Amino acid sequence: PPPSLSSTQCFFAQLSLLEMIAAAALLAALLGVAESIPCDNCLIYNGQQCVSYGTCQGTYCLYEYAQQRANGQTMLKKSCVNTPNVQFDDGSQLTVYNQCVTKTTNQQTYVVKLCYSGDYCNRACEAPQPLQPQQPGVGTQVTCYSCSANNGQDCNSGSCLGHYCTYSQQRQPNGQTRLIKGCSDVPQLAFDDGSVMTQLNICQNKNSMTGSAYTAMICNTNYCNSHCTPGSGPNGPNGGPGDNPQNQPAVSCTSCEMTNAYDCTGTTCQGNYCVYERTTPQNGIPYVKRSCALASYAIYPDGSRTETLNQCERKTISGTSYAIEVCNSGSFCDTQCNSVSSYSTVLSLLLIPVIYLLKF
Repeated sequence: PPPSLSSTQCFFAQLSLLEMIAAAALLAALLGVAESIPCDNCLIYNGQQCVSYGTCQGTYCLYEYAQQRANGQTMLKKSCVNTPNVQFDDGSQLTVYNQCVTKTTNQQTYVVKLCYSGDYCNRACEAPQPLQPQQPGVGTQVTCYSCSANNGQDCNSGSCLGHYCTYSQQRQPNGQTRLIKGCSDVPQLAFDDGSVMTQLNICQNKNSMTGSAYTAMICNTNYCNSHCTPGSGPNGPNGGPGDNPQNQPAVSCTSCEMTNAYDCTGTTCQGNYCVYERTTPQNGIPYVKRSCALASYAIYPDGSRTETLNQCERKTISGTSYAIEVCNSGSFCDTQCNSVSSYSTVLSLLLIPVIYLLKF
């Protein structure tokens, strides 16, 4: 006998193509678009008027002024970006948020502000604070992790070359965390209140004047910024060389993120664990992220850890629903939270009232 249809399959089989298209359009309208902050969008050369003025939406707003030291020509750019990766021409990266800072390289003088503190926070860059100059590193460069992650996730999806590796995890007053791993040619790591860390090869906790709490480290061996345990060196209490990923048991995972979606596709990364995270706030607009991790757990915004491995773990915090899977059973193993049966059930529940409205 032919296989019987499930209730979900029967439900969709009864819909005409026109009804399904209309239902999908109405559902998309009900869900809306992802919220982000508005930013000024402008490009100015040598103090003239904006080449094109307007606004844009992004996760971060960016104010970037650069003056060439050779001829004095200037450029001011205001824009929006979705990743916190701002790099100067000497290869160093900006690690200070919501503060106007200055930096001088061999080629240019910069005034930069990367912010998410409010609407149009890149409109002005007032009272810039200099990033304290340090003697550049000497000797052989080291290979470091170069990546960023949010809300307690780890990362090791890229690499860079520099004289020093940096690890900076910031926990903001609202409980959100930001992790940035990168390279630097000077032994310094700046925080959001303008203070600078210079001690090498020791992971430290630091509280900034803005209310943020940092776990940070500067080190100078290959891949030494893989992790940071306060009071310890790159490879334990006595320091030592960092972890080379070639010596770690690794699985291949997908690295991507998307808003207003239940899944995403992107690039491939290597790690000890694959992580799938879906966050659904009270407004019903989901955010999904896939990534690699070195740790066998993920951290919720309230500071608690996931308790299961190779399973989908669900939790609700302050009205926001979380579905997280941390796994190491094989490459691309993080499939438990987005199974076909789960999608069918959710989609059925969402479309039933929509179809009812269309029919009547």
